[in-house]
Amino acid sequence: DGERITAARQRDQMMEEHQAHIRKLEKEIQNGREKSEGLERDLQHKTQEHKDHVELSDARAKNAKEEHEALAADLNKKLDANRETIERLEKEVAEKGESIESLKSEATQMMLAHTQEVDNMTRDHTMEIETLKF
Repeated sequence: DGERITAARQRDQMMEEHQAHIRKLEKEIQNGREKSEGLERDLQHKTQEHKDHVELSDARAKNAKEEHEALAADLNKKLDANRETIERLEKEVAEKGESIESLKSEATQMMLAHTQEVDNMTRDHTMEIETLKF
């Protein structure tokens, strides 16, 4: 009889330990699930932030490109107008018999200045577009 009682107590002790271990594992599983859910929410949030950033960057790059194209068109118009001015001045000089070299130099300086302006603006806008791409 004593052996049965001892065996029963040992069995009960083992059962309690086993149940305690199961409860501990269940708690670890629950903690793991909660942590996983938190990480999932963080991932979704970061993914949305990234998508928003990409959309904003794309919009900025598109705007910068459109501004660059409009500015380039405007500067090309100015260059064309300067060429027309040069041609007109050359005709006037020829008609009046004045020194064409002096006026050519002035017109060339104007054209070089505008060409430099176009080059600078193009470089600035290209750098701006490249910056917005990344």
